Amino acid sequence: CNFSKMSSEVSSQTNLSEEKSITTEESSNPHKKRKSDTEEQPKKRRKVERVTWEWKDDYWIAYDQKTTTLIEEAYQLDDNGSVLLMHDFFKNNGDGYSIKFDEMVQINNSSKYEREVQRTTDLIFVYDED
Repeated sequence: CNFSKMSSEVSSQTNLSEEKSITTEESSNPHKKRKSDTEEQPKKRRKVERVTWEWKDDYWIAYDQKTTTLIEEAYQLDDNGSVLLMHDFFKNNGDGYSIKFDEMVQINNSSKYEREVQRTTDLIFVYDED
């Protein structure tokens, strides 16, 4: 029997077992922070009210974002007042359009044709960038 060959095989197996146990110990330690845990913090989110303005034809149609912003700014200043729309599409149609908030109507200032308008809101989540 070659004793030195057996001894070296046992020694190799022991070292391998020790390596495995260290690796297993490190990965199962819940208190040890991994690199990705410290680098990636969850983004903070908050609820924000989203406002949509729409006009009615056979169904409700949302105004574009630019128009919605103009209408909402005027509405926040005076929710019983009115706003004159004379930009983009509206300036190419005669005298533009007015929206009367107290009646919730859009009026074509040339033809005097009226349509219903509505303001809707819903809550959405916004993720803050740090």
